[in-house]
Amino acid sequence: MDDLSTQSGSGLDIRLEKIQHFIDIERYDLAERELRGVLALHPEEALLHVQLGWALEGLGRSDEAEQEGRVALQLDPQEVDAIILLAKLSLNAGRHRESEELCLSALQIDPMSPRNYLIYGILMQKTGHLDKAEKLLRKCLELAPENNHAHSILSTILAEKRQSRPAVAHGAYGVALDPDSDYSHAMLGHAYLTTGHPFKARTHLREALRIDPGDSDIEAAFYEADRATRWIYLPMYFWTLWIERLPGQQFAVWIGAILLFQLMPRMGVPEGIALGFMLSYIAFCLYTWVATPLANAWIKLRPAR
Repeated sequence: MDDLSTQSGSGLDIRLEKIQHFIDIERYDLAERELRGVLALHPEEALLHVQLGWALEGLGRSDEAEQEGRVALQLDPQEVDAIILLAKLSLNAGRHRESEELCLSALQIDPMSPRNYLIYGILMQKTGHLDKAEKLLRKCLELAPENNHAHSILSTILAEKRQSRPAVAHGAYGVALDPDSDYSHAMLGHAYLTTGHPFKARTHLREALRIDPGDSDIEAAFYEADRATRWIYLPMYFWTLWIERLPGQQFAVWIGAILLFQLMPRMGVPEGIALGFMLSYIAFCLYTWVATPLANAWIKLRPAR
């Protein structure tokens, strides 16, 4: 197998630097073109196959990326980046058990790889193991403090755990590290939206959508944030955030209201006040049923900008 580190000639060095630059700026199409040219000269170099795999993954060509990752492992079974690439592809395909096995395999070979902790953390987040996901992301940041993706993902994990301030802090740092990243803005927007800051969420999701107008997930999140900022829906938004924290959620509120209505006469609450409270509760229940269609109708009349 060729060892590129021993190859002489500035021409090859320049091409390798160019490839890395294209990958760094997410011009995966240009990286692919350069990589195929270098691979024609060095077909047995595992690392080049791995880089091509990451470029193809960035282009959304997962099957081809997986093929390159497996070729790299055949050439070098200890190539950690190839294992991590395959772990991410398995994760994206929903093959969670396979992805975890690959992450553990990569950690055995190289326990100091930030990318592996990042992929493993995303896997744990997707499978609902938030505490473990947080530990993995924090380990990634110990090894690579300037990893904006790790900060952004950690912000969403902390937001799901209702830790508002650290969630926003990590999300904001991710944006500061890469202000032109749609992903960083989208994750900060998500953190704001799930912690009671819908207007800030809309601002960052709008920016993410400006950077990548073709991302349907970002577009859906932006419209969700925009709906939350409409005054007719704003009470419903905060009500939903609050009720999601209650054991039993809506059912618990209904039971509590029924018990309160029954206890009011025994507590000496005047009948007029008790009746007013009951009617107010019924009116609010009706509001929660119609808030979404009313907000949707308003959005049709005055679309988000």
